[in-house]
Amino acid sequence: MDHEFRFKEEGDPLNGAVFAKVQAVIVCTNEFGESMPFPFDERARKKENWDKSIENWDDISPPENKPENLNDLLFQHNVMVRPCDIDGMEHLHSANYIFYVWDAFYFSFKDKVPFILQTHVKDMFVEFLNPLFPGENLCISVWAPNKNDISLPTVTCYELIRISDGVVAAKAKMTVDFTEAMRSNGSL
Repeated sequence: MDHEFRFKEEGDPLNGAVFAKVQAVIVCTNEFGESMPFPFDERARKKENWDKSIENWDDISPPENKPENLNDLLFQHNVMVRPCDIDGMEHLHSANYIFYVWDAFYFSFKDKVPFILQTHVKDMFVEFLNPLFPGENLCISVWAPNKNDISLPTVTCYELIRISDGVVAAKAKMTVDFTEAMRSNGSL
């Protein structure tokens, strides 16, 4: 079963859903949790490496679950709950999701071109519509009021914590300043 995560402004609850504050940090680890350099290189900059399934970059359709303002949609990405993240009651206890955003694709729908942005990520809130169980695919959709506040590409780690039966809260860190990190390792 797919679940949609939507970042929403504080004070904008939806049907009593659980909200957890999400702050933005770069997580420089690979899939095995080992340290790795900042992933800013030509691989991430070349559009042919972002999504090889896109045949015509001039004819891009927005995702079905889209915000009212398409320019606010930043990315969608799928992750899977690992069995080791489930407690004895088969509820999600804690899970670390490490995903590489250049595996998704990014567009400015206004210009129909891929974009990599800079500056920082503002505080956001995330809504969990359902409890999580092993093997479930999770669809993460991220919005921002102004996409110029988002830096791409990066690696982000989300930690999900079960606070009671059927209720899942989230903690996350993302980076504050990607531009300086890119300069420091020679990418800019």
